[in-house]
Amino acid sequence: MEKKGLLQIDWIVSFGIFVVLLLLIFILFGPALTQEYSDDYLKSIAQKGFKDVSYHTVYRYPIFIDTPSEINGLAKYEVKLPQELLDIPVDVKNLMVLDNQTLIFERDIVGDMLKFEYVDKDPAFVNKLLLIYSGDFDILSLAVTADLLDPYKITLGVRDEHYVFSESRFADILTWDYDIFKEELKYPLSKDVAVYIYEPGESELRYDAYVKKEPMENDQVFVIRWFDNFINETTGRMQPILINMRVW
Repeated sequence: MEKKGLLQIDWIVSFGIFVVLLLLIFILFGPALTQEYSDDYLKSIAQKGFKDVSYHTVYRYPIFIDTPSEINGLAKYEVKLPQELLDIPVDVKNLMVLDNQTLIFERDIVGDMLKFEYVDKDPAFVNKLLLIYSGDFDILSLAVTADLLDPYKITLGVRDEHYVFSESRFADILTWDYDIFKEELKYPLSKDVAVYIYEPGESELRYDAYVKKEPMENDQVFVIRWFDNFINETTGRMQPILINMRVW
């Protein structure tokens, strides 16, 4: 019995020493085990991540229309869609047709042809419209009821491409849980981030900011801001925007 008691005491002492050593390791090396992030790293990963989740690629094609001078009033026009859109394939809701800063809602896709209604206000000149595409657009379309105009000349011009902020994608982001937002940005979960979006030169926010947490008084906050553009999905116009991100 005495020998058994001594073994139990030895085991308790050994376990106590192990616990003490373990505590010493955490005290001495614990700070080194905590992940530290530089301000440049946090700002760069926040900006890249935000662009990945809130930006989209927009294609714009000029449409040139040459209408006979005797034609006046509303008519239906047709133009063959470019092959890169047909390969997607494109949906009519993903397309805008813009006439002098006014969206044309009466449009449809039949086969490889885009059909839309248009009033040529000055048939004496070749008029220019814009065909704008993004897979993130969800633009209202109405039935095309006007008669087809014939003859006329219509040409699709050379595409330009823009990687810009998306109203639709940001609207989705506003519904995300905070941890999901940080995960999608590939941002450290132990750190915090907030997004504010302004019209350049304006103090008022253009959109609801994505702010789920405010910094505390002692937090060191770093700011990154940049100017960019977006396609206004109500008017079809390209407009400037200011994006401000705070990381801490």
